[in-house]
Amino acid sequence: MTYTVECSLEDFPAWSGGLDRLNELRAKGGCEEVEQFLEECNCGEPMSDTDINDYLWFDVEQDFPQYFKEDEEEEEDD
Repeated sequence: MTYTVECSLEDFPAWSGGLDRLNELRAKGGCEEVEQFLEECNCGEPMSDTDINDYLWFDVEQDFPQYFKEDEEEEEDD
């Protein structure tokens, strides 16, 4: 049985570390760019919710470091 759900990355129900990364993307406006990247990489093939969450948790920061860098002001304050 196959169950397919279409939703934007912005609305994806991530969990654990994937949710942490997704919240960072939401805050910095990176969801649309990452979603487009995932669609292109998978040639339109559907991904499981676990695949998406694992990508967010373990790989998105490498592919899109601009959304995960600490603000320079925050680093200076530490």
